[in-house]
Amino acid sequence: MQKENATIKKENATIKKENATIKKRLAAMQKENATIKKENATIKKRLAAMQKENATIKKENATIKKRLAAMQKENATIKKENATIKKRLAALEKQMNPAKTKRRVEPLVRKSGANKRRR
Repeated sequence: MQKENATIKKENATIKKENATIKKRLAAMQKENATIKKENATIKKRLAAMQKENATIKKENATIKKRLAAMQKENATIKKENATIKKRLAALEKQMNPAKTKRRVEPLVRKSGANKRRR
């Protein structure tokens, strides 16, 4: 019985050591879990901030697209007006300088070399 008692005491001591080791591992895991939870909370806050910023950027982008479309439309209108003004200017210049218009001018000298008429 004393032998059995001694064996049980040894086994009990071994179990106590294993239990202490397990408790240390559990404490370390709990500490790591707490650290991970803090990091997770920080990441969630950053994600929320980034999502808010993304929504703001999308709104700004939509506004910029609308402004760009309006500017492109205005640019097309200005180009049409500019073309009209150029045509009117060319017509006015033509009226002001009729000598620049294409007229058929008779040659002063014939191909044979004889003068048809002199001025």
